[in-house]
Amino acid sequence: MILARALPSQSDFQGDWLTGFKHPTTPSDPAGWPSTFNAIHLAVIPNRSPTGANPNDLVIAWDSQARQVPVPIAPWTQRYVVGNPAAQPAVFVNREVTIPLGPNNLFYGDLFCSGHCWLPDGRLFIAGGNSEYAPLANGDDAYLGSQFVGIWDPQQAHSAAANYGWSMLAGGATGKPMRHKRWYPSVTLLSPTRVMVSGGQSDTSLPTGSDPAYNTYEIFDLGAMNWELDPVTQLPMAYAGPGGSILATYPRLSLLSNNLAFMAGSYDRTTGNRHDPSLGATQAWTAAATMGNGRSGGSTVLAPNVGNLTALLDQVMVIGGGSGSSVWDTSRLIQANLLPPTFATLQTMVSPRMVGNAVLTPSGDVVMIGGSSDYYWNTNNPTPVRTTEVWNRTLGWQADVAQDASRMYHSTAALLPSGVLVSAGSDIRLATGGTAPANNIDWEIYVPKSLANGQAVPVFAGAWANPGYMSLTWGSQYQVDHAPLPVGVAVSRFVLMRPCSTTHHSDFDQRYVELALEPDPNGESDRIQITTPPTPQYGPTHTARGSVIAPHGWYMAFLVTTEETWSVAKWVVLQ
Repeated sequence: MILARALPSQSDFQGDWLTGFKHPTTPSDPAGWPSTFNAIHLAVIPNRSPTGANPNDLVIAWDSQARQVPVPIAPWTQRYVVGNPAAQPAVFVNREVTIPLGPNNLFYGDLFCSGHCWLPDGRLFIAGGNSEYAPLANGDDAYLGSQFVGIWDPQQAHSAAANYGWSMLAGGATGKPMRHKRWYPSVTLLSPTRVMVSGGQSDTSLPTGSDPAYNTYEIFDLGAMNWELDPVTQLPMAYAGPGGSILATYPRLSLLSNNLAFMAGSYDRTTGNRHDPSLGATQAWTAAATMGNGRSGGSTVLAPNVGNLTALLDQVMVIGGGSGSSVWDTSRLIQANLLPPTFATLQTMVSPRMVGNAVLTPSGDVVMIGGSSDYYWNTNNPTPVRTTEVWNRTLGWQADVAQDASRMYHSTAALLPSGVLVSAGSDIRLATGGTAPANNIDWEIYVPKSLANGQAVPVFAGAWANPGYMSLTWGSQYQVDHAPLPVGVAVSRFVLMRPCSTTHHSDFDQRYVELALEPDPNGESDRIQITTPPTPQYGPTHTARGSVIAPHGWYMAFLVTTEETWSVAKWVVLQ
């Protein structure tokens, strides 16, 4: 089993990168399938099979559109893959889907540079993208955004009759496109029925101050399956972003436990703001703080609340990034649920980096994968950071092993249910120790240090070992069995992790939820008792706050031991 590999050459403080590999092709691939696949968009698929028939480490990934023509002449096809990058050998199905024209032959282009997030029912919501690539027909060096919106259902992934799971909500004569074209938008789940699509650009040749997408956002109502509409025009409502600041491109938005959406800057901006989704049409923003150094290309995540402590709730971690000619080796913790927020500067990172991937792990560590120590567009002299770096709340930043390929701009990384991490993508991909292209390394798998050194890992037992997922209800207690562990080792945490949905090195929807854990009331040493969080309260009908600890939806459940090792995940759904 991959988690139990004994690696005597590695110290107790190092993980291991398995040998990277080229994306596999098959005789059944669509015509013209590329020799290199760039997983610029990557999402880990919830295993909704009641019998456990589906493989556990499945992902969907897509890259730029294959046919980039200067003037739209027909609907484009988007290439994508569904498969298991951690299998040995890896298994993928390579497919294409047609992005249809919208109302009045509205052209959408493709899904490159879109935003996406997982919905509570286990489907992927996708909005925005590219409708034209630079250079434009008029000679401008610019990109045009897309008004596309769609949903992909993994349970229909192999059904040709169901368009392989794709529902084009914006396609056809009766489609529901966004109000504005959006290139580089963020997609944030606000509640079981509301999705926010924010920021981005409609036309990169426009001054940002006059771009209608740059500081606006739109809300999709999953109950009505339509956008919240302007009562006068009946077009999707374009709400104003924060005053004195801007949403800009890929705004870094996280849903806090007090039902506020916190913005820790954006892809190229630094000011923090908070949005209150409970206020309906007023959609109030509150200026929160300025983070100091510019953080262009930085990373943000909700810091893991190890110990399930109220004092550690809603800490947003801001990592690296650049400003001017500088790339930072600093990171900060923002106590985002306070107004004004408090800031804490963390230990200095081992390497300055921007456009790196920050991935949460079940142990409560943050793994930084890839990035660049200089500005990533310097194609003549790129400076990739291959050394993996791990942050622990007690120990700070620690250097780990280096991966083979460089993973800079347009790279992705994610935690898989087997407990390992996948790394993929990157425009500039160089082999270790030189400038030769590493086009044969489309995918790499990282085994974290606590799983790479032959330590004991916990294993679910009893009903939790049965095939299929577990359905959990709010505020309830459950007994969880596990296999016997060596003397001196015990299960100390039960952790829920939201499945990743990452693009352009960013995944703001990651979430570490540690459940209340007690010994078994009957004294069974191989059983624990857990308590799920209280029912979330969302939206304008609720005034109480502080209960959105774990939003509705699908999670990977991990057992974590006193030695910081963790199990293979059990998929659960909180309903």
